[in-house]
Amino acid sequence: MNYFAGLVREIAKSQNQAVKLALIYSEVTPEAILDKLKAGRLEPLAPAPTYDEAEILRSSRIVAVMGVEPIQRAIESGADIILAGRATDPAIFAALPMMRGVDPGLAWHAGKVAEYGASAAEPRGPVDLLRVELESTSFVVRALADNRRCTPASVSAVQLYEVGNPHLMIEPGWTIDLREITYQQVTDDLVRVTSGKGVPQPYTNKLEGVTAAGFQKMFTCAIRDSTILECLDSWLADLEESARDRCRTLVGADAFAQCKVTTRVYGRDGVLGERERRRPQTISEVALIIDVISPNADDAADVIEAMHYVYMHSKSPAWSINGTLAFPFAQRIFDLGEVYEFNVHHVVHVDSPDELFRLHVEDVTV
Repeated sequence: MNYFAGLVREIAKSQNQAVKLALIYSEVTPEAILDKLKAGRLEPLAPAPTYDEAEILRSSRIVAVMGVEPIQRAIESGADIILAGRATDPAIFAALPMMRGVDPGLAWHAGKVAEYGASAAEPRGPVDLLRVELESTSFVVRALADNRRCTPASVSAVQLYEVGNPHLMIEPGWTIDLREITYQQVTDDLVRVTSGKGVPQPYTNKLEGVTAAGFQKMFTCAIRDSTILECLDSWLADLEESARDRCRTLVGADAFAQCKVTTRVYGRDGVLGERERRRPQTISEVALIIDVISPNADDAADVIEAMHYVYMHSKSPAWSINGTLAFPFAQRIFDLGEVYEFNVHHVVHVDSPDELFRLHVEDVTV
């Protein structure tokens, strides 16, 4: 937020233009969320991780996801430019229409379509513009590029994206019922959508947060040796045990014990892992990505080196010599730096839609 605010100030001054700048901060402190926990005002969203006092205090960052109201306060301030922290995607589009009396169901639903831009048109392609025009009980959608058109299929498809239930939109303070909406092809490139019904709900803001997972390093290689592929799981397990023994000898058992080692097998089940239900019966080749995460950067380095060594010198069941693995890059190991993991999937009940957000308004002068 502060970085982009600095850019706005620099640009405004370089253009000799005075502007009013509004900043809406969405980051909240662990202490504020801890108070909500103790007051019984946190609600988990299944499947939610454990989110107790210790986990809250371990958080590296926590943000609340704003609805339309903080954005409306910024508009009311007379700001020329508004920079906002985390918000629901439709909120930035729904805020102004709702200020002007547009039905909330219509504003939220139109905002949901607007946020996808020309992804609501066909053919799909690079990011492009979409025009959404509000009517009294409906809205019309048109792609601005001459080579794209909106259809009922392309517009309705956005309701399937990042949702658990395409018939309901959940937004701060509102549920939008989409079960009875219709999509009508008005012209070859324009679609009319009847509005969803907005139903008021107790006001909550979703929380998003991360905690430090450690330091990550990885390498990759590929296998076409059929004698390895025939016994791949046991072969991989043997290599991991060899790496464990090597670490125990060189740097001590604790280094490997506190690491998380993950091996992904692309070409078999690299995306879904154990949840893959359609593993191929025969495999001609696989690509392996092996990564290590450790709370200690030195331990991550030691363990990934040990893993790479045993892979580099691994034996094929059919050969007495080393070397049937293919390593695609000259660089052996890739340092991915410090990594984080999500640690909260909850909403927080608030007394006011603006409670968790801080509005700062300033005049940028030349």
